[in-house]
Amino acid sequence: MLHYTTSSLFSLKPLEGKEGSFSHVHGPRVMIRLFLAAGALFVMFLAASCGRDDECACRKDRAGFRDTLTRETACAVEKVRRTVGFAHVPPADSFFVMLRHTADSLRNRAEAGHRGDACADALIHQIYHTWGITFDPDQDDLLSLLPHTVVERRKGSCLGVSLLFLMLAEQIGCPLHGVLLPGHFLVRCELDSTHRNIEPNLAGYCHPDAYYRKRYGIEGHPWYTMEALNTQEVMGVLYFNLGNMHRINGEPGDAVAYYHTSVKYFEDYAEAWGNLAIAYEEMGKTDNARKAFSRAFALRPAMQNLAMNLGTFELHHENFRRAASVFREGLAQYPGDPDLLYGLALAHYGLGDRESSRSILTVLQLNHPGSERTRELAGLLEK
Repeated sequence: MLHYTTSSLFSLKPLEGKEGSFSHVHGPRVMIRLFLAAGALFVMFLAASCGRDDECACRKDRAGFRDTLTRETACAVEKVRRTVGFAHVPPADSFFVMLRHTADSLRNRAEAGHRGDACADALIHQIYHTWGITFDPDQDDLLSLLPHTVVERRKGSCLGVSLLFLMLAEQIGCPLHGVLLPGHFLVRCELDSTHRNIEPNLAGYCHPDAYYRKRYGIEGHPWYTMEALNTQEVMGVLYFNLGNMHRINGEPGDAVAYYHTSVKYFEDYAEAWGNLAIAYEEMGKTDNARKAFSRAFALRPAMQNLAMNLGTFELHHENFRRAASVFREGLAQYPGDPDLLYGLALAHYGLGDRESSRSILTVLQLNHPGSERTRELAGLLEK
């Protein structure tokens, strides 16, 4: 039996996918507290699926919309209000009526050039000049995520503002799509032979793809392709961020429900599976957590922090052989990473293989002589 607990050595880190986590897309920012990757996008929180069952059927055409994203978003807002309490989130009916009227006006103004820059310019003017929306750096504020409260308060997160773009674009036939990055979300307008990125945090400024690839470190990471998301995937990112917020607030049950909804919409969203695993672990549901971790790892074995989270999880449950295997897989993607090396040393220590642990300590002392991990491992092996 080992005389240490992994909770004192590691904490699970949320995965990002929206804003910044992660967790965060926003995403939120996500989010996980063992060691997962950001969304941020950071980057957690709600309950059962809405927009796919009878619970929301009566809501779908309430605002007079037939377009999927607007309808699904209206349903999500009502779900949030039921989850957090009607007193905390105002109703959105008047907002969706206003959105329809705004779309009618924009359609008339942008119709001549709605397949190109003209419609993007019209949307940028409406959101940043007419409505006066500014960027809210508080990525964990629920009211900066929901579109109707973004307009009401005139500030929003990257995903909250992007939803305004996407819903209006849907109404006027403008070719806009969401784009997911680790810890960020933006909008892209498809043009005849190219595209135009619309940065929601900078009044619609157009950064080139190269900027985002460098800024968010996605070179060599094939799952962040900057490809256009479909409606279902955008909703998956929204629910992921809602789950992240609940997790941050210490409500893992609501977080689990929202993460489940996220992966129903976006089945291959590894960040959501990873954060779902962490929420399950916080509830003490080890088997469910292991299944969710396995799903995330199968989808994105090279995702930053995922091997650390899964390995830490297995250490905590004294499944040392599996932990060692996971840490080795992580090191294959991130050679020399001190946290992964430290985790592997602990797994060997748990298996009674102190010689291997000492060999890893030698590597850490050579490459990271003053690090906390080096000191901790040296102290453990001196006992």
